[in-house]
Amino acid sequence: MRRLLLVAVIGILLAGPSCGRKSPTSTSYWNENWDFGTNNPNVFVALGDSVTEGAGDSTFDGCFIGEFEGYPRRLQAKLPSGKRVINEGRCGEGAMHGAQRVNSVLAQYKPGYLLILYGYNDRCACQNIMDQLRIIIRAAKANKTIPIIGTMNGDNPDVESMNPMIRNLAREEGIIVADIFQAFESDSRYQQDHSALLYGDSLGLHPNDAGYEVMAQAWYDAIVGNFRL
Repeated sequence: MRRLLLVAVIGILLAGPSCGRKSPTSTSYWNENWDFGTNNPNVFVALGDSVTEGAGDSTFDGCFIGEFEGYPRRLQAKLPSGKRVINEGRCGEGAMHGAQRVNSVLAQYKPGYLLILYGYNDRCACQNIMDQLRIIIRAAKANKTIPIIGTMNGDNPDVESMNPMIRNLAREEGIIVADIFQAFESDSRYQQDHSALLYGDSLGLHPNDAGYEVMAQAWYDAIVGNFRL
């Protein structure tokens, strides 16, 4: 019996890690039986506001004038070769704006995955904001695109108060959460000084280069932790 157990353990160790793990509530990877239709499972679209666009990043020169590093490019650098992360962040947007343009974004890029990050400009733990996020999530599902939603970082109590509602929305819709808030809170640099990860503006919301790296890692962990890539 001991010999059989030892062989089994060695077999597991030799198998090594895979790019993605099985969901704790399922016997298969989250996306294993997903029908992507005509979408490209190698394409990820990041939908959001200026935090997605990259404001606060050292490469950022201003809204609406180019594609900047932010978290999307950093995330793409972490993902396996052949994966593409498209930045569809727009300065000043709220969840309502995302709900208005999500279908056109999905039609344009046909992504396998939609990364949703809204609320920084809404700053309200209100049901109507969750309703707008739900519209985005369901539009992705209807398009056979897998939606993943992020919680929010930042030194703003109105923003932070939305995170429990976002987590609850994700549970209701059966989708994965990238817990950006927790990634910031557990970072030792952030614990000592929030400015270590935040750009020095009056809003206290936009990450700096180090903060965007933490954000990208949170998305990466959520993706490879739940999906077979």
